[in-house]
Amino acid sequence: MQNDNSKTAIESVLRVSTDIDLEMRRICLLIGILFRNRGNHPVEQPQIIINVSPTNVCEMNGRILSPQLIRVYGTYQKGGTQSGWKFVREDWLSYGRKNGEYAIESIQPLILQPDVWMELKDVQIACDINHLSAPLQVNAYILAHNQKYPILNPTSISFTL
Repeated sequence: MQNDNSKTAIESVLRVSTDIDLEMRRICLLIGILFRNRGNHPVEQPQIIINVSPTNVCEMNGRILSPQLIRVYGTYQKGGTQSGWKFVREDWLSYGRKNGEYAIESIQPLILQPDVWMELKDVQIACDINHLSAPLQVNAYILAHNQKYPILNPTSISFTL
């Protein structure tokens, strides 16, 4: 039986910069997700799940590799270990566009120590404004020990043009 001191708790926030090009009718969000372990014990291999809606309208890219491209395009550190972030699913693009959900994890084994901040940087979400039938919404959560820990500040952008 676990006591209250051993509970997992993850805190996360979304940083968003927005670029709206009215001439090209495009919106681009540059996002970063900061997260930390608020519990007393390390958390192994947390995943970041980003939800984008409406679905099938936006494109996601940035410094996240497809699982198939890690060996070719992965960033290597001294000693030959790889670093960076990857999509969890092999079919991340089709699954993400259809369901609006993108699962991301560290390429190298990640152990999130208590009170240590980590960041997923430079994720881009681009959409054609003409195809947005509803507000553009970005939400995320950290998945750790089969529990979902939502970000504190999901974002929503509406247009009236």
